[in-house]
Amino acid sequence: MKRVLIIAYYFPPIGGSGVQRPTKFVKYLPEFGWQPYVISTDRPYGDGAEGYDETLLADIPASVRVWRVPTPQPRPVYRLAQWLGWRSAAVEAYRRGVTPPPVAVAPTKQRPPNLVARLRHAMLAPLYLIHNPPVDPALYWALRIVPLARRIIEQEQIDVVFTTVPPWSALITGAQLRHLTGRPWVADFRDPWTDNAFVYFPTTPRRWLDKHLERSLLRQTDAVIAETPPNLAALVQKTRPNQRLFATIPNGWDREDFPDLASVRAGLPPSASADGRIVLLHPGSAYQGEPLPLLWGVERLAATGEVDLDRLRFHFVGAVHPMDRQTIERSPQGFRFHFDTQRISHDQALRLMREAHVLLLLLRRKGPRVASGKLFEYLVAGRPVLASGAVNGVAGQIVRRCGVGCVVEPDDIDGMAQMLRSVITDYAHLAAKVYQPDWNEIERYERRLLTSRLAATFDQLLTRP
Repeated sequence: MKRVLIIAYYFPPIGGSGVQRPTKFVKYLPEFGWQPYVISTDRPYGDGAEGYDETLLADIPASVRVWRVPTPQPRPVYRLAQWLGWRSAAVEAYRRGVTPPPVAVAPTKQRPPNLVARLRHAMLAPLYLIHNPPVDPALYWALRIVPLARRIIEQEQIDVVFTTVPPWSALITGAQLRHLTGRPWVADFRDPWTDNAFVYFPTTPRRWLDKHLERSLLRQTDAVIAETPPNLAALVQKTRPNQRLFATIPNGWDREDFPDLASVRAGLPPSASADGRIVLLHPGSAYQGEPLPLLWGVERLAATGEVDLDRLRFHFVGAVHPMDRQTIERSPQGFRFHFDTQRISHDQALRLMREAHVLLLLLRRKGPRVASGKLFEYLVAGRPVLASGAVNGVAGQIVRRCGVGCVVEPDDIDGMAQMLRSVITDYAHLAAKVYQPDWNEIERYERRLLTSRLAATFDQLLTRP
């Protein structure tokens, strides 16, 4: 067995969408001659929004060793603020023993109103660099694990180092290990870094620093992997393609998570429930602005009075941006939206998919280059998908190419209203029209097959001079 050290900050029992990719790689790599060793954290930085999902541990083979290293979280801002008597929600959380999330904003540029406030700002300002280090708040963890990783590489005779990001500071770990040990380093980008318009809002100096660091780190890789072709193309432009391997390995679905796959392939989804209601499900976090096209479509239908809207029920399981939820609840149609904010296990999410009538894919904020991880499990859930996103984006193309649903541009209110009207008036006909799965295409995203491509990339590295 060849051996690979996997640096995966998000890894079971930590929950959330970010753990699925490294977990499934670890699950299936031994089948292709690669024994994984994993370094992760025991508790991510921030507010713990990822939660914990013990059921995911069942996917980790007993032969896989996992080191869970605590994440250092310097809190000088809060300690000094508490000593100075600064009053804020974050400081109050710190007083209660709750680790507050990293402060994402710099000290205000507005001149404080009095001398005491100006002095307080002056004392706190230098500490923001410690509390908010360059790259991301996992930087201290990424540096902390280097001695441990180097020891594992030498003792276990590791052949390849594999880092999966975000957090992007793990790229620094990979580069250091490449320099210290000479082992080939594979960098896997689950999401873009400096090209990520969805979550990356730096100051001008910070953007310059991150872009320079990103290019420098990319030049030290032996192989670069991205989950979509457009994201890989952006990475290729930042380095020298002839000096390293590049590969696209998308996210996918695991056959063992769908024991009833044969019945799914046998026929169409069921008709509406006994009470006549049709459930449109969105499992997982919905980012700001993403649920609003649904609300606009419902309001447009309500204005016409053409259909019985009482048949519709929108079910959101997971976090919804507070401003969106407030907007929905203030609307006369808000009572049609049901919110469950408590986190559920991956198994429960899959069960809810099979019980719903329509699966919602909301991509208004994520952009055309992104394919949400839940999409690939939607492919084999046996339910039609209603996607709100770019028709010609990566996710939109997958939905249409696999024949599992329809895509409506986020700003096309009439188009969304028309789709919802079809759901209400003739769900069975709509399902038969838009849900015509191409199983040959869907099989391309099976996790075992995707892992074989990762193993082939590792093998190719070992045969290179």
